Amino acid sequence: MQDFNLAEGDVLDLSDILQLSDGDNLNDYLDFTSDGTNTTIEIRANGDPEITQTIILDNVDLGSDDVTIINDMLTWEHQGALFIGDNTIVDSITIQEIPDEQ
Repeated sequence: MQDFNLAEGDVLDLSDILQLSDGDNLNDYLDFTSDGTNTTIEIRANGDPEITQTIILDNVDLGSDDVTIINDMLTWEHQGALFIGDNTIVDSITIQEIPDEQ
C-alpha cells in the first residue's frame, strides 16, 4: 500500500477482513513488523495461527510493538486510523508487560 500517512488522517479499514467477537484481543489478529522503512501487517482473520492476508505499508515505519501500534491507532495520538467495524466498541485496553525469557 503506497501513500499511507497517519499524519494526513489515513485510515486502515480492516472491518471486512476481521471476524471479531466480544472479548477478542486484537493482538491475536494483527502482527506488525518493520524493517525500518516499511511496515508489514500480517492479518489472522479468525484469530487463529493462519495468516489470511498481508499488507505492506510502503515507506511507513510504525515499529513492531503490536500492542502499542494497535492502541495508538485506536485510542491514542492517531485515534481512528484503524477501523475494525461499526459494531465494535473498544471499552478497555490492557497493556501487559511480558518478561524476557531467561
